[in-house]
Amino acid sequence: MKNLKCRFDQQKVTCDTIFVDDCCKVCSKLQQIFPKCQLSLTCLMPSKELPLKCQRTEKHYLSSSFIDDFKMIFRADADQGEIRAIETSDEQTIMSNLERLTERWKDVKYGTGEAVLNANVMHEIVNLKEHIERACLSGIPVGGGSTRN
Repeated sequence: MKNLKCRFDQQKVTCDTIFVDDCCKVCSKLQQIFPKCQLSLTCLMPSKELPLKCQRTEKHYLSSSFIDDFKMIFRADADQGEIRAIETSDEQTIMSNLERLTERWKDVKYGTGEAVLNANVMHEIVNLKEHIERACLSGIPVGGGSTRN
């Protein structure tokens, strides 16, 4: 990364945003090299991690519906299309969207009686809230993060 920063400096190029999988773990290291750069958690990571915690014995329509709803929490209210067309919302909006999602799904169960929001899913949601509060998922421009990954 230091070599990359040197190349940028030589070319008089700046880096505005870096998308990473583990923003909070590498934040201080990257901030030392790119002090004016915004670090964001790619939306791909929560969208990949949460489905792994849903019922895994079969592809269940409830799991698919929940994941489709989950992906929308990062969207601005005006951005309702299939593909994100507006930068991701601010942290208050994302948190509010997540709270509405968990409220809507809290009592939904699979045919086996297991809750869609099982303990593993809820653990991931708690982890995600920390990233939302730190604004790791806010203001990600269109085409940034998941799309490029």
